[in-house]
Amino acid sequence: MTDLLLEDYRESYASRGIHLDDFQLEACAALGRGHDVLVCAPTGSGKTVVAHYAVYLALASSKKCIYTAPIKALSNQKYAELSRQIGAEQVGLLTGDQSINREAQILVVTTEVLRNMLLHESPDIRDVGYAVLDEVHFLADPDRGPVWEETILSLPDHVRLAALSATVANTEELAAWMRSVRGATDVVVSTKRPVPLAQYVNVGRKLFPLYRAGTLDPDPALVNALGIYIIAAAFNEGSWILVAVAAAVLGIVDYVYFSRKHLAAKYLTPGLVFLAIFQVFVILYTGYIAFTNYGDRHMLTKERATEALLLTSTQRVEGSAQYPLAVVDAGGELGFAIVNDDGAVLVGTEDAPFVAVKNAQVSGKRITEVPGYEILTPAQIGARQAEITALRVPMSEDPGDGFIGTQTATTGFVFQSTLKHDAVADTLTDITTGKVYHADSSEGFYRADDGETLNTGWRVTVGFKNFADAFGDARYASPFLKVLVWTFAFAFLSVATTFLLGMFFALVMNDERMRGRKIYRTIMLLPYAFPSFMTAFLFAGMLNPKYGFFNQVLFGGAEIGWLTDPWLAKLSVILVNLWMGFPYMFLICTGALQSIPSELNEAAEIDGAGGLKRWRYITLPQLMIQVTPLLISSFAFNFNNFNLIYMLTRGGPQFADASVPVGSTDILISMVYQISGLSGAATKNYGLASAMSILIFVIVGTISLISFRRSRSIEGAQ
Repeated sequence: MTDLLLEDYRESYASRGIHLDDFQLEACAALGRGHDVLVCAPTGSGKTVVAHYAVYLALASSKKCIYTAPIKALSNQKYAELSRQIGAEQVGLLTGDQSINREAQILVVTTEVLRNMLLHESPDIRDVGYAVLDEVHFLADPDRGPVWEETILSLPDHVRLAALSATVANTEELAAWMRSVRGATDVVVSTKRPVPLAQYVNVGRKLFPLYRAGTLDPDPALVNALGIYIIAAAFNEGSWILVAVAAAVLGIVDYVYFSRKHLAAKYLTPGLVFLAIFQVFVILYTGYIAFTNYGDRHMLTKERATEALLLTSTQRVEGSAQYPLAVVDAGGELGFAIVNDDGAVLVGTEDAPFVAVKNAQVSGKRITEVPGYEILTPAQIGARQAEITALRVPMSEDPGDGFIGTQTATTGFVFQSTLKHDAVADTLTDITTGKVYHADSSEGFYRADDGETLNTGWRVTVGFKNFADAFGDARYASPFLKVLVWTFAFAFLSVATTFLLGMFFALVMNDERMRGRKIYRTIMLLPYAFPSFMTAFLFAGMLNPKYGFFNQVLFGGAEIGWLTDPWLAKLSVILVNLWMGFPYMFLICTGALQSIPSELNEAAEIDGAGGLKRWRYITLPQLMIQVTPLLISSFAFNFNNFNLIYMLTRGGPQFADASVPVGSTDILISMVYQISGLSGAATKNYGLASAMSILIFVIVGTISLISFRRSRSIEGAQ
């Protein structure tokens, strides 16, 4: 009988010019034999044919069929499709917000609705002979997976199940589980993809194939596009070192990926490239900056610094021509458009001299349109007034030709530099006073004979000066030593306190006599699950001397300076870090304790050892073998725990005797942040900050190396 039904079903498709594939016929035959079936085939291969055969069998046997979909939109779509094929009177729909003909022989539902029907023994599931469970791969979803699992477990044994999916990775494992809970289950797998996938990369508004036609080899032109772009950008900026490095990396990548050899290198190369960019380069560049004076007044190269001095040291030329002017914007960069004596419109920016622009529109003496530029409105001009009045646009490549500036945003005036550059003598001369400034390459300044320097300098190498300042300059040496001692203390106390408290709770929760351990363990992890920077922010508020929770509620309105007294601030930092860090230690200690053989403690107990001795001579040594590497990494993390310090105390309270913005709770990394000038509390000094970063790197690296060697010695001894 079932063979005849399957043949009739196949002929119904053949009459429309559709010939069923082998996997479709195999899956339909399994349903006809009274087996459940798990169908895994690519998207577009026709799994729906099997689902519709379950509907066909239900209609032929006068039984009901429930057809599920993972979301309401798909349920509505399937309801409309089946209504067109077999008639609306035979199809019903039941979702969270719709109920249409729910007594119909074919009922389309969402998976959650079917699960609820089964759990509540709904009368709608009576006489159900077949069920279609679409997108069964949702079993792996951490949120919705239990719905599919409970549905499969709750389906009555007489209901035949057709489970469909395109993305089940563990097909045999899933089938074995279905057999264990449902009985006979056939697995039908097809790997043929009727619609081949092609991978493209979108660039702008165009699509480019990722692979060469007919191969799995990446298209060299596309792969090289990023590298060529980086090389071109570096070339335009005159960064020859970056050009050479980018070209070398691109050549290596091409050699690795477009050769038939070096299989291992194909997997290692991406990681090595990113390691070189984000780790090795950062370390080397930081090392380079540590030996320069990079910082306030020394941000530019010598050439750019000279140009900046010529541009900023200007005065209006009396009696010079005036030009109708409009303020323009080109991609965020301000510029001027002027009308010259010939009636032509010229446009320029601070970095680009004036050039003529075609098709610009002028009404009287007012510029109304400049192709490629946006003319600023009066409101926009008012918002950027200071920036506009300070702007100087060079008339030509020669600074001696002067600059155009404005005070009104409608009229341009000619300005001339008060400095004259002599490239041969390497000097700048103030033409208003006659004072000559000589280039001082040792400090990166133009300096006059009387010691006066011009405001803008340039980067130069200064040797070990930054390292010497860190230890020898009283401005930095005194706070540096205090901060160094506190950093070690903070890192050590943070690890010690969090480890001891975490280990204590782990030992308590590891006792099988304690009830509700799962609940308590979950509660213990809550501080770890909360974002650390938000925890620090909340504690900063709760420790406020006047309005904080601790003073107002716990201490009856007392004004205790938790964050303003140096010692209390340090204590607060340690306690807040204890709150944030003990769940991590609790977690790793719990895992380590469960791996210690219980026979060791049992044997010691038989020998008469008490709980303290068992902990001292058995539990702790075994525990330390496993957690020592994590304690070392925790020490390194807390040595650089910038977030906690900055969010809780911002390094304060500040040292009273320090001339730099460094405080009692600053650790080395937050001191580096303050000295770098990024906080705005000090002038920028990237060179000194980089030197201190190198010192931190050396300190942490040395301690970690010694500690890891020590931990291996302990492990070997055990």
